[in-house]
Amino acid sequence: MQQHIIRFLTHGRTSVVLLGVYLFMALVVMNYGSNTMNALAGKTIQPLDLHFSYTSEQVHALFTELNEKGRAFYALFELAADTAYPVVYTLFMCSLIGFGWKKVILAQPPQYWLLLLPLTTFIFDLLENICIVVLLRNYPVMPDNIVVWGSLFTSLKWTSAGIVGLTALAGLLKRLIAAYTKE
Repeated sequence: MQQHIIRFLTHGRTSVVLLGVYLFMALVVMNYGSNTMNALAGKTIQPLDLHFSYTSEQVHALFTELNEKGRAFYALFELAADTAYPVVYTLFMCSLIGFGWKKVILAQPPQYWLLLLPLTTFIFDLLENICIVVLLRNYPVMPDNIVVWGSLFTSLKWTSAGIVGLTALAGLLKRLIAAYTKE
């Protein structure tokens, strides 16, 4: 079973299909959520998920701008779409890393850990979402410990995403250079 999953994740067609699903989620679903929150706030806002870090004051200001309907939508969106989105981008990044680093991953001894690297971003994103929902549900009370943890998970998510992105890019460049130099 493990070998089938690894073969699936290292195949180029898998990356192409997952790119399509990822683009749909990013451009349609997540954009819908952003546009809806902006409409409910009556102005352009930046959800906590898109900050690198944040303070209690920033959280309180954002939630106040959102109003009751906006906060309810944000919480529902975090629980639904922003839980599915990390699954999609994690699979996509696993496939990009798998495709780019295929020879390394399938080598003896195998380097399967490369395929698990995107799971760090996934875990931090889910923990971030939990903190945001807790904050939304407790508004106007802003438990400082939840804000600190949420901000930390957000920072770790973005740091991890950068490392994962650079790993995928390096693998794709390595594979491109190898293909180009064979000619």
